[in-house]
Amino acid sequence: MKVLLISNMYPNEEFPSYGIFVKKSSDILEEYNIDVSKIVLTKSKGSLKKIIKYILFYLHIIFSLLIKSYDIVYVHYASHTAFPILFCKFFKKNLRVFTNVHGSDVVPQTKLQSYLQPLVKHILKKSDKVIVPSPFFKDLVNKKYSLKNEIVIFPSGGIDSSIFFPSESNFNKFNLNPKFHYLGYVGRIEYGKGWDDLIEAYSLIVKKKEFVNVKLLIVGNGKECLHLKNKIKDKNLAEYVHLFDSLSHLELCKIYNLMSVFIFPTKLQESLGLVGLEAMSCGIPVIGSNIGGIKSYLKDMENGILTKPGDINSLSSNIIRYFRLSNNEKVYMKEKAIETAANYEKQKVKMDLIKAFI
Repeated sequence: MKVLLISNMYPNEEFPSYGIFVKKSSDILEEYNIDVSKIVLTKSKGSLKKIIKYILFYLHIIFSLLIKSYDIVYVHYASHTAFPILFCKFFKKNLRVFTNVHGSDVVPQTKLQSYLQPLVKHILKKSDKVIVPSPFFKDLVNKKYSLKNEIVIFPSGGIDSSIFFPSESNFNKFNLNPKFHYLGYVGRIEYGKGWDDLIEAYSLIVKKKEFVNVKLLIVGNGKECLHLKNKIKDKNLAEYVHLFDSLSHLELCKIYNLMSVFIFPTKLQESLGLVGLEAMSCGIPVIGSNIGGIKSYLKDMENGILTKPGDINSLSSNIIRYFRLSNNEKVYMKEKAIETAANYEKQKVKMDLIKAFI
């Protein structure tokens, strides 16, 4: 079987986490001896460079689909990849298309993504199969587009437990003091991800001086990094907050294992929320927003704590609530977190994808 994977997001050395779930999907297919060719974009800086890369990206897709033959065209991020595929499908009616939607292509976060919604709807209706990360997202996609084609649930490559697992904390590696407890955030520093609410909530905790031995780790980059740094400065939190750029999965595992609890404060309808499961796989409970795909695995006072999205006081009080738990309650949460993540283990979920292709 010959598969052409098309995505406008794919990791590289500089941005190892950018579109990592797309690579996971490709790796799973290749492990099953499926012949996968790729037309992908990696992250780049500069508007002009991006425009040129997209033009070449689209031309490459059109040329490949019109000239070459594939059994299946496996598409990621429908909003930005739909146009050249629909163009080719107009000429090649028998083109088999599987479209994997992840989040913002269905729930737009920018004006451009909103403008591209008609293309998303069109390619989903023309797709032979639609692949989504969670039951929540399946319901959302069905309701929004009234699809009649098959929808497959595949949780974005799952969690690789050979990478994400509980291990001894190495504070020295990141120049951190082991005398402190650490809250952790991993994700894009962009609108809607809730990093700003976390800073505000953490500032309230610091002002109360109730938990003087709790600091904050923030891992990630994005369009609002300068805003983040300014907010930390304005709140006089520079000595309490440690910032890290995007890290590889191997490095992420090490930093997860430094955390007492992982904070997932998003205000977006996350299709799944894989970072929360990564943290859980390392035995770290999650304080996460009661929204979207997160609700499908985060159970209040079992493997973490649910908090009201966008509510700074709710987030602050729930962080305090966690640290007031007994050691036995925290150990219970850690055990349940590991059990939850095991349900999404790569080896356990990969057949969900394979079965869609064979």
